[in-house]
Amino acid sequence: MGLKKRTSKGIFFRKISVFTQAGIEFLVTVILAKLLAPTDFGLIAIASLFTIFISRINELGLGQALIQKQKLSYEEISTSFWLNLASGLIFFALIASTSPLTEAFFKMPGLAPLLAVLSINLILSALSVIPRTLLEKKLEFKKLAYFEIKSIVIFAAAASAFAYYGFGAFSIVYGRIAQRGVMLILLWRGCDFAPSTVFDFNKFRKLLRFGINVMLEEIVSFFYANTDYIVIGKLLGATALGYYTIAYQIVTMPNQKISIAILSVIYPAFCQAQGDNAKLKSGFLKVVRYLSLIIFPVLTGYLAVSDILILSIFCAKWQACILPSQILVVAGMTKAVGAPISSIFKSKGRPDISLKFNLASFALTLLAIFALVRYGIAGIAAAVLIASVISFLAAQYVCNIMLDSTYGEYLGNLKLSLISSVTMSALVFGIKRALLTNTTLGGLPLLAALVVTGILIYLILLYIIDKSVYKEVSEIYKEVRT
Repeated sequence: MGLKKRTSKGIFFRKISVFTQAGIEFLVTVILAKLLAPTDFGLIAIASLFTIFISRINELGLGQALIQKQKLSYEEISTSFWLNLASGLIFFALIASTSPLTEAFFKMPGLAPLLAVLSINLILSALSVIPRTLLEKKLEFKKLAYFEIKSIVIFAAAASAFAYYGFGAFSIVYGRIAQRGVMLILLWRGCDFAPSTVFDFNKFRKLLRFGINVMLEEIVSFFYANTDYIVIGKLLGATALGYYTIAYQIVTMPNQKISIAILSVIYPAFCQAQGDNAKLKSGFLKVVRYLSLIIFPVLTGYLAVSDILILSIFCAKWQACILPSQILVVAGMTKAVGAPISSIFKSKGRPDISLKFNLASFALTLLAIFALVRYGIAGIAAAVLIASVISFLAAQYVCNIMLDSTYGEYLGNLKLSLISSVTMSALVFGIKRALLTNTTLGGLPLLAALVVTGILIYLILLYIIDKSVYKEVSEIYKEVRT
């Protein structure tokens, strides 16, 4: 099977997994928002930041290094496995033992035990790196989709049950551990690698030359992406962070669950085509086009119905989320279509470029946040928006140079989704105002009517402006089926 067909199949199955996970995650978030307090979400947000950060260091960039190498030996795989496990155990002990200091720094009572228990996931994550990497390298995304859906169902059931029985913030912690544990078992059952005592220092040094830049880029990327959470947690407290967490999750969920999932498919494909610049450019622009066709209407549509969605689904206690979530919409759009840029840099063997851009973006975000933090979580959302747009434009400029492309070509691939999405959003907003003024329709019935109307308007606009997009989707579907 050719690379194009395998990539198409991979994206198809990743989309199935992603949409299923996004739906379940959203449903669980709604359930937990009704059962837990904003402070609980704030505590979990800070605890999760530490474990996510350490898990990125924990991998040492070896997973992407293994994918980037076109020929891979057993010694390299075995060496990477033991390094990941050792770092997982070390960081678990470090985070668990220093959790009281973290609680004291953020002045959040109850954070220490949450962090200590959640850090168990660092060991489970370390054990998962190699089997997942090998499956991704082989483009076994149908198998991965099955594993991910099964594990997210376990999380949903566990977290909801624990929340119902009054476990508070720990309900999410226990749910995530159950999810990670199930995923670990499934990954090892689906992988043909068996650990041994082989450890080759020469192989390790070669892998680390690539991996260290990836790891540093991941660290800087983490701080760039989470500076807002850290500042809110430190300066504004757990309750404000809880509101911001829900606002941010609503807006960034399409990006996190769709664009990042697709990147896990295209990065191995880009690596296999790293010597063919024309093929890389064509693949990159197609990915950007399809991401925008999916994510732009979701976010612009949300902008039109955000007040009704939050008040009718999450209830009135989350009203403070409305304004910051609206501000973050454009940031979510730029992050979504900007996500594939890093894969181009890494596939070209230049993760150092991603590192430099993330360092600059982190500094810019930090400056903007401290300038606007006086305006609360809405001010921080505005800071994230400004930094995201500037960082995206700069990174895309360098990517254009590497691919011998132009902004004109890039924007040409966004034109259809942007025009259709913005027009749809404006029409839905107008319909909403008319219905609120002239009818008694409200709450969930109004939200459902607006969502259906928005989908229909968007599909009609796509057909009117460029109906060839339906032919493209049909061809991809046929490729996947065959």
